[in-house]
Amino acid sequence: MSRPEVLATVSALATEFGNATFTPKDAERVGVAQHRLWSAVGSGVVYRLARGRYQVVGEHVGLPPEGIAIPSVEAARVRDRIAEFAEDGVPAILGNASASQAWQLPLYQVEPPPHPVLLVPRQSGLKAGVRRGIRISLRDVDPQQVVLGPGEIPMTNPLLTALHIAAGPRLALPGRLVVLHGGLRRHWELLEGDGARTDPLGATGPRIKVQVKRRTDKANVDSLRSFLSLLGPNDVGLFVNTGGFTSEAEREARSQESRRLTLQPITGLVFR
Repeated sequence: MSRPEVLATVSALATEFGNATFTPKDAERVGVAQHRLWSAVGSGVVYRLARGRYQVVGEHVGLPPEGIAIPSVEAARVRDRIAEFAEDGVPAILGNASASQAWQLPLYQVEPPPHPVLLVPRQSGLKAGVRRGIRISLRDVDPQQVVLGPGEIPMTNPLLTALHIAAGPRLALPGRLVVLHGGLRRHWELLEGDGARTDPLGATGPRIKVQVKRRTDKANVDSLRSFLSLLGPNDVGLFVNTGGFTSEAEREARSQESRRLTLQPITGLVFR
């Protein structure tokens, strides 16, 4: 939704319910459809307290600070938990739909999570689940795909975030396309930035070329060379394959001196 639509939505909810909790049916009773409610949650002006229970954030009917799409209280709590994990030697990052909210990606057909989601390595010794208002999810993420995002929170980059969301088993094709388009656009904006944030592809060039393959087998060096032939001297290449890449293809990518290229394996994700 646009900013005026979000403001109108949260104004209607605040007028009717104030600081009291309400359900999606309650919201529909005052003219706020479910997709509008989810958009308000995604914009950070409405909390999802538990399944089916919502609350307007504080008293405001405006949007959060520029560039932060999750409530500031949650952002502070997430940073504190990440710092606690770091003290124990466990790297933790914001991920899944929580990272989508932070990057302000469209959550079309995806209900925002009731708790912020932190990703920790599978070998961390931690168990998945909700603890102290934070959901812990076990997933190994390449450190090169982690950036310091909005709110100074480490999180998966916009493209990887969108790919994780689009791989959801209950997400229909239109929803996947909306999420992926938003992820690519936000990723491109990140690359075009002034360098204040970490650039996951090492590029500030004017054009990025992306090739995405949905294959169960690993992409070989021939597939990579075919993609390389499409890259100009000032282009940045991003080759995505759901099945990963052969060791020969990875060596070929590392050997490139004149072309800026990133291989993005999305193993473990199944697009149905």
